Amino acid sequence: MTDEEIAELVAARIAAVLGLAEVTARVTVAAAAAVALVRWFLYGDQLYINPPGDPEVPWGPDSLVGYTALGVRLYHDPASPSGVVGGDAFTGIAIPEDLLAHVRHYFTIHRTAWGIA
Repeated sequence: MTDEEIAELVAARIAAVLGLAEVTARVTVAAAAAVALVRWFLYGDQLYINPPGDPEVPWGPDSLVGYTALGVRLYHDPASPSGVVGGDAFTGIAIPEDLLAHVRHYFTIHRTAWGIA
C-alpha cells in the first residue's frame, strides 16, 4: 500500500475515534502527517514519498492502531511547537514531548539497520 492509501484508511479511523460525521481536511492532514512521521522514524529523512524501490511503511492491524493514535494526537496538538501555555506568568520554557513517545512500540519492531557484524 502507498502512503496515501494508508493515510486514507487512517483518516477514516481518526474521524471515527473523534466522533466526526465525516473526514475533514484537518483529519486528512493529521493522518498524512502520522504516516510521514512513521516513515521518518523507520527510514530517516527523505525528500520524497514512495520513490521507486522505497520500502513500504507497515500497514497491518497493529500499525493502523498506532497510526490512529498518533493521528488523533496530531489532530489535538496545537500548531505552536511549544504547546499551549496558559496565563501571563512565566513558568519556564515549554518543551514539547516527543510525538512518537506513546506509539513508538507499534513501529519499533519494523526498524532495521543494514550492517556487517
